[in-house]
Amino acid sequence: MQNRTNKLSLILLIVVAVLSAYFPLRENGFINCDDPQYVTENSYVLEGLTWEGIKWAFKTNFFLNYIPLTWLVHMSDAQIFGLNPAGHHMTSLIMHILNTLLLLLFLRKMSVGDNQALFVAALFALHPINVESVVWVSEKKNLLYSFFWFLSLVAYINYGKHKRKKDYFLCLTFFILSLLSKPMAVTLPFVLLLLDFWPLRRFSLLTILEKIPFLILSFSESFITFSLHADISAVNSLNAFPLPHRIGYSLLSYVDYIIKTIYPVNLVLFYPYHENFLILKFVFSAIFLLLVTMFAVRLRKSHPYFIFGWGWYIGLLLPVTRFLFAVRDPISDRHVYLANIGLFVIVSKGVPDLLKQQAVINFKQRIIRTFKSDWNLPAPKLLLYLSLVILAIFATMAFKQVHRWKNSLSLFSYAINVSPRSYQAYNNYGAALIALGRYQEALEVTKKGLRVNPNSKELNYNMGDALTRLGRIDEAYDYFKLSSPDLSISKDFYYKREGLKYMKQKKYMQAVHFFTLSLRLKDNDIESINNLGIALMGLEKYEEAAEMFTRGLTINPKSYQLLYNRGLALKKAGK
Repeated sequence: MQNRTNKLSLILLIVVAVLSAYFPLRENGFINCDDPQYVTENSYVLEGLTWEGIKWAFKTNFFLNYIPLTWLVHMSDAQIFGLNPAGHHMTSLIMHILNTLLLLLFLRKMSVGDNQALFVAALFALHPINVESVVWVSEKKNLLYSFFWFLSLVAYINYGKHKRKKDYFLCLTFFILSLLSKPMAVTLPFVLLLLDFWPLRRFSLLTILEKIPFLILSFSESFITFSLHADISAVNSLNAFPLPHRIGYSLLSYVDYIIKTIYPVNLVLFYPYHENFLILKFVFSAIFLLLVTMFAVRLRKSHPYFIFGWGWYIGLLLPVTRFLFAVRDPISDRHVYLANIGLFVIVSKGVPDLLKQQAVINFKQRIIRTFKSDWNLPAPKLLLYLSLVILAIFATMAFKQVHRWKNSLSLFSYAINVSPRSYQAYNNYGAALIALGRYQEALEVTKKGLRVNPNSKELNYNMGDALTRLGRIDEAYDYFKLSSPDLSISKDFYYKREGLKYMKQKKYMQAVHFFTLSLRLKDNDIESINNLGIALMGLEKYEEAAEMFTRGLTINPKSYQLLYNRGLALKKAGK
């Protein structure tokens, strides 16, 4: 009974700690990066759980991912909460809490020690680097795949201990569900082999053969994902991103993640690539990773948790290194949501072992004698106090990080301040300003972004958009051309296309601007004359519209459309 009470107390403690750290989330909204595509402007999602939506979820590879279960979760959220962001955030937070509790269960089944398991779970729950995965609605896939991932690991631990077939098939089933939530789950077979090595200690040829169904699924998912990315050149040629740079940045990313885990400050959505001392950084990263790996191998018998944790960290990050996918961001916080658990295990097991070493004990005694201090805490109490301090610091940092994600303005203005070379931050901040009607501010922000990356299609488009809304349409054309270099169209065609786009959106003032510009180039273009008349009617300028239709009829007196529209305009004008 006492044991059960203790377990419930631990669960309650974790839940309260997470709710406290993520308290600002209740006021957060959606952001303008991916959330429109995933939720706020996705018609299938907004309709909720419908038969058409379910079919779409299992057929689509929208956004270069096959994630049908994630789409179903988004649809369920939309069904229940509509576009109220608080509801979408609430389900994400619940999933993060469930993941934390499943991690705690998994670690206890691994027999890593109750205190160590609790510390790892608390680090996972409260570390600020995990905030991105929880507060970004579009990253619900990260939480969902992790949920099934943990269930799969728990089932496998049970299988390894009791050899029950039902546990094996449960493990396989949860793995499939994890893959259907996010392709990142492909590394699970490797983690199962690590579990065979430690703590199950059953690594053999037979245990490798057991993984064949898992490996087939992993390779199939990897092939699908690679093919989807290759279709739009996300997997760039070696000429675009040379092999030495791919290897170098892959090695460097491992070190960057460790640094950000130890010292989680200036966490942003977009990180720029390193520019200075690249060769030195690549070489240092390679040497560091090699030394740690050699150290882990050397300790494989006396301290097997080290090679387990290090293998977990290296293996889980492998699919998102820049070796295969030469994408815009060298690192992303969300990628270490699960990977960092390996490092947490090393710390939670390694520090107590380190404090037991005679050399450390002697050093501690020398410090006490030198400062003539009576402060001589036993190792367990010292670890407890140190752990509480670390967790309190991380929880406070997580609280602040959640607040920074309140909306697009707060998120990207902070990103610009701490990472002024991030052109993506300028782009999204500018887009947020445009959405609020602050066009002149958006123009200035976008200009700064273009100084960082003049070739950015997104920034050039935003520049054109801001200029258009300020009425500087001629200038806007040049930026729109830069945003679509393959757009080999005349100005006349472009103006007509933009006019039709705005008219469809019932933004008649902008439509009038574009059709007027089109007529300056071709003053006898019947199509532009007619469309300008329709746009003027949308502004309730019926007499001007009638004059425009009359002008068209002087060019083509037999146009039924112009005759009808002129009659309609005159009727509206009371003539």
